[in-house]
Amino acid sequence: MIYHTTDTNDNFISGSVPIPSKRVYNFWNNMDTNTAQDVFNYNVVDEYINDYVNWIKADKLNKLSGLESFPWHSYSSGTTESFTNFTSRYSKRCFRFFKGEFMFQKLNARNNNCMWMHLDEGPVYDNDAVIISLPFSDFGAVHPRLNTVLEQCNEKDVPVLIDCAYMCIAKNIEFDFNQPCIDTVAFSLSKAFWGIDKLRLGIRFQREDRDDNLDIYNKWKTLPLHSIAIGRKFIQEFETNWLWNDYGGKYQQICDANNLTPTNSILHAIGGEEYNDWNRGTATNRVCVSNAIGDYKCL
Repeated sequence: MIYHTTDTNDNFISGSVPIPSKRVYNFWNNMDTNTAQDVFNYNVVDEYINDYVNWIKADKLNKLSGLESFPWHSYSSGTTESFTNFTSRYSKRCFRFFKGEFMFQKLNARNNNCMWMHLDEGPVYDNDAVIISLPFSDFGAVHPRLNTVLEQCNEKDVPVLIDCAYMCIAKNIEFDFNQPCIDTVAFSLSKAFWGIDKLRLGIRFQREDRDDNLDIYNKWKTLPLHSIAIGRKFIQEFETNWLWNDYGGKYQQICDANNLTPTNSILHAIGGEEYNDWNRGTATNRVCVSNAIGDYKCL
């Protein structure tokens, strides 16, 4: 259920949802789409990937370099399909991630009978595999230990997946992906556009064709082509930094009015002790302010 709102009370949540944007809602309603044409257009996968790569490159608020070292691009069902393939590939290793990461990482390792341990609990070991979000899930900025962890991974030849699901909502992030330890980079549209999360649209960057099940699905085009066609329409319609351009001012107003510290991720802000109810088990009270910023309230 959705309805118009100008009231910010009770609009904060501890999770992470897209901004309920009137512009996105209207685009959904007015979209010109032909299901049969999309389902039988096998070129749409390559078109989507090409447009998505260029959409990432067009980012004017973040400084990302080194992605050219990952020329093999595949459609991924959000970022989670990239995670599960990474877990499968390195299933004999111990998976490491910081406290405050996307809870799926712990569940994925546990449900696949893999070892796991928080990076907060010790250094990187030879038999590890590391997953780190950029910007970091818990506080919307580069994790202060990111470079240290990557140096350890480079020294020990430990594979790393960089989770960029939040890059589409970020600003002022600077990072060079061209480091030997980085194995996989995953992006998603789920947080960029209200409702897109239901279609599971992402992209995986790798250095080479691994011929795993994700690569095979891409080659055979056994993919949700209609959803992919819709995703392509969104990245053609909306500029990369549209959320900050449209809602950056409102975001700052909401933070100022509610004693919240802004982050580099427009969906999230950091609260003090009065926001302890939003705590996710770390030292940070991350608050999702999407409903307060947006044009509607979601229930």
